[in-house]
Amino acid sequence: MEQALCPDEFGGEDAEANRYDDECWTGEDEHGHADRQYRQANHGDDEAARLAEGRQRCVTGSLCRAHTLSFCNLTQPGTDGNTPAGEMERRRSRRVPESAWNPEQYERFREERSQPFFDLLALVRPRPNFRVVDLGCGTGELTRHLHRALAARETLGVDSSASMLAKSAAFAGDGLRFTRADLTTFAPAGAYDLIFSNAVLHWVANHVTVLRRLTGLLAARGQLAVQVPANHDHPSHIIAAAVAAEPPFRDALRGYVRPVNILTPEGYAQVLHDLGYREQHVRLQVYAHRLPSRDDVVEWVKGTLLVDYEQRLSAELFTQYLQRYRARLLAQLDDTRPFFYPFKRILFWGAR
Repeated sequence: MEQALCPDEFGGEDAEANRYDDECWTGEDEHGHADRQYRQANHGDDEAARLAEGRQRCVTGSLCRAHTLSFCNLTQPGTDGNTPAGEMERRRSRRVPESAWNPEQYERFREERSQPFFDLLALVRPRPNFRVVDLGCGTGELTRHLHRALAARETLGVDSSASMLAKSAAFAGDGLRFTRADLTTFAPAGAYDLIFSNAVLHWVANHVTVLRRLTGLLAARGQLAVQVPANHDHPSHIIAAAVAAEPPFRDALRGYVRPVNILTPEGYAQVLHDLGYREQHVRLQVYAHRLPSRDDVVEWVKGTLLVDYEQRLSAELFTQYLQRYRARLLAQLDDTRPFFYPFKRILFWGAR
């Protein structure tokens, strides 16, 4: 599933206000800045040290509305002696409210969005008595297919979106269950034979740290299968960031622009190697979508990318944002029917 993203800096509401229920996992935030390169995260430098210091000041990670989206509960201004009150207020202003994610909007392009799931599943090598976790399971419909296709003994679907999980009950049973939790702090009991994550990791920063942590949850001979969208250089994404950086949206967003969190394909290959995977498969794949018209590109990103901004803007401002975005984007796209919308994704698989 594709969902809304947390900012690349620490921020969020008080821990008690963010704590949902007993099924929600909380723990130390493992994010870093979105522009940290693999060499920084893997080998460390001054920036990495600064981020580590920021994590030490983080009291607890807490779930946000969108799946895989988490924030730290920061100490109050002045209590750590390092964070000015103005900076604390600025960070808090970036918090994401419980709203905006729309499963129906997302599923308007259900067939197109589902194909990468099946391509990722084809990389997995089934084994008897598989214990599987699907991180970012959404409504659970594809998780049920995963469970059945692998003849898994047990499959757990994990998502932090209540609106998505509301639909999952219809697919539970026969060893398949669902829970609400946060990817960055998910702490299961026991190891898994397969960690599967389709279109969710791109919402989380510091992939080196995240992949290292997920690898630690795998059993011996365990497998990791991940798909992340990589279409950030398409006008549909470039213009979204450009409009967000313009007034009045820039001020309302406190300068926030959605960061690019993903690594390059070769970057993921290096990480899998460094983490000790004996076998791996990494590829960049372009999905050729033929939409009815160029207007449907706007409808596509309204279900994913633009949710990140919708959640941070008032209804009135988001309407203005969407109008400006639509005008700017359509001016860049050819008015052809059907409209060809190429969408790049990175798929990678590794076996320990």
